[in-house]
Amino acid sequence: MNKSHLLRGTAASLVIAISAIASAQKSSIGLGLEAGFYFPTGSILRDAFGSAIPHFGIGFVGTDRPRSGSLAPEVDIIGATKNGNRFLLIPVTVGYEQHFGDNPESIPYARASIGGAYYNYDIETSPGVEANSSRFGLAGGVEVGIILSHRVRLAAKYAIFGRQDGIDFNGLQLTATLALVRF
Repeated sequence: MNKSHLLRGTAASLVIAISAIASAQKSSIGLGLEAGFYFPTGSILRDAFGSAIPHFGIGFVGTDRPRSGSLAPEVDIIGATKNGNRFLLIPVTVGYEQHFGDNPESIPYARASIGGAYYNYDIETSPGVEANSSRFGLAGGVEVGIILSHRVRLAAKYAIFGRQDGIDFNGLQLTATLALVRF
């Protein structure tokens, strides 16, 4: 994958994310740095990239992220490059989120989402055999997490992707997000 293709995909994802946030009904949201790990469940990804893939990005934190019991869009970017293998997944989903409890300083939540994803990959699936493509497919996920003091979000998400060329892209994503700016 060339760098301009990656930059266009990343820029488009950021525009979608910002548009989605602006259109969603939120009274207080923070934008910050996100870090964590993606644990692929498929053996082809684990063999090519290892069992834990570092994940860094930009994330959102807020007590109304979205309002409890409402639908809201979400964009993510998951990818890795190692030993000539590479993949990039950009899921764009709509999810239903439910908050639990009355304490505004500690808000547990659960979220289920469904939508589509951009897939771009070039992976050796077995010795001498490569699968490579750039296409769109299905995506979704289930997530549980907690929002702490309106500034930190800890989340565990099982990301579900459509199988592509025999490759299982599903995986567990553990992330921590620290809000740096609020709007």
